[in-house]
Amino acid sequence: MYIYQNKDWPKFFWNNELLLPSLGKVRNLQGLLIGKMRSLVFKLQCEAVL
Repeated sequence: MYIYQNKDWPKFFWNNELLLPSLGKVRNLQGLLIGKMRSLVFKLQCEAVL
């Protein structure tokens, strides 16, 4: 389901206590991925982005 399909759109709300742990995990994984990407040579970086 997309957010705009919610019956209360655009008056939606969220629970920070439930959302923040997941966002923290995703941000950590994103940092690991960026670090691994920087270790690649430029040509491989371009291919990985594509």
